[in-house]
Amino acid sequence: MSESVESLPTRRKRDLLKQYYEVQEKREDPLDIDSETYHPELAFNTMSKTLTLTELVKRENRLVTDIKDLDGNIKSLVYENYSKFISATDTLSNMRKEAEEMERQLVQLENKITNITGSSQALHGRYAAERAKIRQLAGVHSVVQKLGFIYELPGQLNKCNVNNQIAKAVLYYKSTSGLLQHYQNLPALKQIDDECLIIMASVGRKAHRKILDQKATGQEISGGIAVLLALKTMSEDEIYLLYMTRMKQTFGTLLKPKSAPVDEKSMDDIQKYCTTVLKELAQFIYCFEGLFIKQMDKGSSSELDLLVWKAHVNPTDENRSKYQKDLQNFVQEHENLFLSAVDGLLQLPSDITQISIPLYMNILNTMKGETESLLLPLQYSSLSAKVDEFTANVLNRIISGIFGKVNQGLFGRVKEIPQQMNLDIVTQVRQLTSWIKETLIVNALTVLETFVHEKSSYFGNIDTVARKIKDSLLQFWTLLSQEIKHQKGKRMAMTHILVLSRICFEWSQGVIEAVFSMYTQRVFQLAKDFESIEQTLPNIVQDLNNEFKNTAQLLLGRFANLASQELQLEPFKQDIFAIQPITGVSKQWTDNYTILLNIEKLLSRAFEDERKDVGRKQSTRTTKRQVMTPSKDRFMADLDKIFQDRIEYLPTAIELSKRAVLNVISRLVVKRLIETIRTAILSNSDYQQLQVDIEFMRLQFWPFTSDPQQIQTLLDEANRSALSRVFNAVPLDSLVSRVTLGFG
Repeated sequence: MSESVESLPTRRKRDLLKQYYEVQEKREDPLDIDSETYHPELAFNTMSKTLTLTELVKRENRLVTDIKDLDGNIKSLVYENYSKFISATDTLSNMRKEAEEMERQLVQLENKITNITGSSQALHGRYAAERAKIRQLAGVHSVVQKLGFIYELPGQLNKCNVNNQIAKAVLYYKSTSGLLQHYQNLPALKQIDDECLIIMASVGRKAHRKILDQKATGQEISGGIAVLLALKTMSEDEIYLLYMTRMKQTFGTLLKPKSAPVDEKSMDDIQKYCTTVLKELAQFIYCFEGLFIKQMDKGSSSELDLLVWKAHVNPTDENRSKYQKDLQNFVQEHENLFLSAVDGLLQLPSDITQISIPLYMNILNTMKGETESLLLPLQYSSLSAKVDEFTANVLNRIISGIFGKVNQGLFGRVKEIPQQMNLDIVTQVRQLTSWIKETLIVNALTVLETFVHEKSSYFGNIDTVARKIKDSLLQFWTLLSQEIKHQKGKRMAMTHILVLSRICFEWSQGVIEAVFSMYTQRVFQLAKDFESIEQTLPNIVQDLNNEFKNTAQLLLGRFANLASQELQLEPFKQDIFAIQPITGVSKQWTDNYTILLNIEKLLSRAFEDERKDVGRKQSTRTTKRQVMTPSKDRFMADLDKIFQDRIEYLPTAIELSKRAVLNVISRLVVKRLIETIRTAILSNSDYQQLQVDIEFMRLQFWPFTSDPQQIQTLLDEANRSALSRVFNAVPLDSLVSRVTLGFG
């Protein structure tokens, strides 16, 4: 058990206080005058030994001064504490006097309260009989008022009937019908009841006619149905069927608005239309639920609410379940029809870049606001979530429409490019590249960035909208690449294919990255999760660059294939005995050579940034190649055949250069020649003409290829194939040299 504080010694208490207040205790020093272990004699002896006489005098003077200061401080503290004590004494004296006065006043108050209580009890006993009479008279007055209202009821009902105040008439009648039925054995009240029934029958017929009126609003129909239910003029099932039929007809008419372009004039009409439909739907749900499902609280003072409250049918559990299901289906169906109608009203302009986002946003804001205020509290409606989804679809349509407009514009400009072999392809590529950058940034981005403006946040949070724009931009580039590739199935001019190839390559060299960079500055970086979006952009841009580069190479392959087909190869006459003198190179190969030169010029204009050749080497030297004969070394022939079989005539990826394209065209032309020879039967004259043409190709085709040896191998294969298709071949010798030198 720990010891109490009071039992601790003084030094121990002091140590605890110092520890609590974190007082740093000085080290005990017998020479320190402030220390508790101070020893005067020891201190004096020490000072007398260590200090001079002058220093001792100064020390004495300082001690005298300190003593006087301490004495003065003590006197001041004593005076101050005495003053506080005197002030406290005066305060206590005043409080004692005030307390005595308050005690005297409380005694007086108690006496007065006692007198009042006695007087009140006396008065209560004296007037008890009078109060009982007053209560009795009040009850009689209430009965007289009711009887007076009952006697006046037929007149009131007839007045309401004449003035078409059907709801008020029903409320009057329902408030007294119980009393009339209770006292119907009294002749006077029985007569009043009969008069009321006649009037209410007329009221019921009016209500039925109002329900069937094709111009009646949903609220008027609901009011009429409540009247029929309250008067019980028809069975519950008949009234229910009539109600559902008429409301379907009313909403069917209401949900077929006339469409018009969205502008300042039509915006107000569309907003009013949305408000009208939603109010009608909310009113129907409220009335239907109050009439057929559960009785609403009697909280509202409007005639329709009171009428619905009075007319509740109190259904069985089975009927209640049926009514709930029917109401749910009705609401869901007509909510979808409403959104379809609004979708038809929100037509996008033909030029999507001229769309006015604030107009669409105001309409959607109205629809969202009315939905949340009118339908959100009602359990049978899910329109709020549908409106959010509808808004997202509108956003998607606008964004997709903007990028689709860019896509259409691009291919429209490609189709307008002249189909000329002397076309300035580089200029066309630069113009189309500038156009697509300007369209995506100046036109499209100007519209799209309004979606991430803080005032346009209704389209969803900025993060969602920014991601949607990013995904749509990625989809635009991806679909554009695919559509360019799908042009394969269409007959396109070679110039168009070459332009598209160069465009795809230019886009892969920085255009795509520049577009994404601008969208990042003006849209993506406004998102709160910009860091996560930013992390994906480099990979997206790199993948798109690779995709468009591959597309450019694919188009070059398509161009090379079409270009090779421009060169004509006439079929052989299939007459092995035909004899025709050899006068030179055949016309088809001189024409083909001209076509190949034109293709080379076209490619030169397409790849003008390629390093210029010093000049086509028109070598006049003749390459001495021994004519292939049956006596040639079979080992070399087989080696060339193996090499020829490994040639890739139309590679999947062609280098983006003029020389690479010409190389593919040359291979394809020779391949076509070989295939033509292998399916023909040649005469000696055909074979000799082929020898001349092949030698012509050896001299003229090698500058078009980056691998002359490859072309030579293919031509050797053509020569061997021709030789194998001739019966008793007689190869040319000296004539070949003369013809070759003549065209050398």
